[in-house]
Amino acid sequence: MVLVIIKTILFLLTLFAVGFSVSVVIFKSHFLSRIVPVSLALGVIFYIFFLNITSYFIPLKNNFLVSLAVLLFLSFLLIVFKRKEIKIETKVENKKWFKILGVFLFLSFFIVNFTFLALNSNFDHSWHWAVTGRLSAGDFPTQEPFWPNSSTKITYHYSLDLLAASFTNLTGMIPPAALTFSTIFISSVFLGLFIIFLMSFLRGNVWWAMLLSFLFYFFGGLKYITFPFAPFLPFQYEWQIPIIKNWVWFIYGNVFNPFFKLASEGTGGLVYLCFLLIIFVHTLPIKLYFKLFFSLIFFSVLALSSETLFVVLFFSYCLVMFFIALRHKNYPEIALLTVFLIVTATVVSFQGGIISNQVRGLFNFSSTQPKPIGFVLRSIPAVPLMCDVYCPPLSLANTDGWKFIIIEYGLIIFYIPLIFLVVWRKRNSLLSILLITGILSILTPIFVSYPINEPDLSRISSQGLTLLYLLFIFCLYYLFKEFKLKKIFKLALMISVIFMVTQGITLNFYFIQNPLRHPEFNGFSQWKKADNGEYFDNLDYLMFKKFFGKGDWAQKTIYDSSPERSIAVFGSFSPNVFHAAFTSLHNASQVDIFFKNLEKLKNNLNLENLSNLGVDYIYLTPRLQSTLKKTEIDLFNNSNNLVLIEELKEGNNFRKLYQLKY
Repeated sequence: MVLVIIKTILFLLTLFAVGFSVSVVIFKSHFLSRIVPVSLALGVIFYIFFLNITSYFIPLKNNFLVSLAVLLFLSFLLIVFKRKEIKIETKVENKKWFKILGVFLFLSFFIVNFTFLALNSNFDHSWHWAVTGRLSAGDFPTQEPFWPNSSTKITYHYSLDLLAASFTNLTGMIPPAALTFSTIFISSVFLGLFIIFLMSFLRGNVWWAMLLSFLFYFFGGLKYITFPFAPFLPFQYEWQIPIIKNWVWFIYGNVFNPFFKLASEGTGGLVYLCFLLIIFVHTLPIKLYFKLFFSLIFFSVLALSSETLFVVLFFSYCLVMFFIALRHKNYPEIALLTVFLIVTATVVSFQGGIISNQVRGLFNFSSTQPKPIGFVLRSIPAVPLMCDVYCPPLSLANTDGWKFIIIEYGLIIFYIPLIFLVVWRKRNSLLSILLITGILSILTPIFVSYPINEPDLSRISSQGLTLLYLLFIFCLYYLFKEFKLKKIFKLALMISVIFMVTQGITLNFYFIQNPLRHPEFNGFSQWKKADNGEYFDNLDYLMFKKFFGKGDWAQKTIYDSSPERSIAVFGSFSPNVFHAAFTSLHNASQVDIFFKNLEKLKNNLNLENLSNLGVDYIYLTPRLQSTLKKTEIDLFNNSNNLVLIEELKEGNNFRKLYQLKY
């Protein structure tokens, strides 16, 4: 464990060094308070981008270290050749504010990261465990981990999984822990960068920067005003369990608290970190070609984190930038923007993920890729409640739909006129990009359907609301400091903000104390794995240390009652029909055959059924053993085709790894 900690620190310091060279040489950052979060943010994004692109040419298993070494070498050269231009200011002019800022950041990290631990297991991290395990073992582009003997590649965003896999490969951190650590690390970097960005945007006003950061962390909605009347909402929560506790439905819907999106979703932190860096780089006094070059990298990683938000933000960004250049008849700038648009679109189209998959299918670059099902205009508008659950079509008679709109969007609708007022008067390009992106994000799922993956489209609505809340944060400063509003309007603003923050604070502290979990999740620890009560425990960690990265496990298939666990432990395949079907809708007939073979194996564990699925190993655990019939248990004791190659015990708990000899 000590060695893992030391390696992790060295890895983070290397990422910091990579970002540091750009921060102090190109971005001209002088103050340590800005250099630290900016350098960490840049280091992470540069590494993910470079690692992903170069892994198409260099085996990923080796490329984790190769990419890090190359980036470190380039950073060293940049610092050596530009060392005379580097100026770092360590003096703090106002120590009082510096101490207050330090306390504020500490409390923010504490609150947000504990909120993350309370919410994290509530989402689809088991799938990300598996992808992280496959990437760590060197499988790139990653094959569908739950579908052995298939050439199907994952068609989903994997940026955070790639970072987590780097921690596993370079430090020895087990995939579930690496994924948890990566998300908390990214969230913390975002927090540090966000407060520094606000201080820069507000011209060093520390008090306002802290206040607005606090408001952003804890913004909520109007849901809690209907607290006694929760059953009126026309849906159940994610696992189809009736809502019997008011607190349960409290966070559901398309948006609950903007910062919860960062804390609870696997790639949430990277999404907002990329977004913030795109904005941040345009506040710097550097040449436009530098801004566009770095924006290309940030947009590329954003496309590997949230494809839907990338599309809307990229459109808004190009629209505003081209409009400004055309308005000033700046033809060199128009030419630069055109090159930027073409290069970014090309990189995103071929770097991997959903967008690349759709491009390959569209142009038939690969026979294994599906032809994309395009966007379809809805005949009647519908409001996304959560993921792929939609309100009934909007009409005057549909009271449930309108109630939902008022509760979910009511406050932001109230703020929209004020937001338009500030954006119009300030004529700020960054505020304009935020406004266009936010509105397009909200409207798109209402009027457009995406049949092949409706959940990904509907999620964009929640991201749009988050961006509009972020925009409102900026507008608040101008409304109170620069605009001459009547006292009654300022009072109304203050009351509405108190309403939102009340819900946000309540939610954060409630879920720190009472983590909301899938019924299969028990306890607070991220090490516990949900598979009918069977946990990812110390024996799995010991098995990981013994076998992971040793041998060609990436091409092996292991049968386990918890597929995600065995993939995380060994980096292997493990059959799971739910995930295979979900990610391979275009191969329905193949999924059907796979499903039948898996069902046969579950009903009768014998050599023939194991062979049909191409199983190489069996990971026997107490849970799996409890499901076996006597004849199946005899197979482990008497068959010459099953060889016990490893056994670990702790009391009544055990792990046995059997190899099949057909």
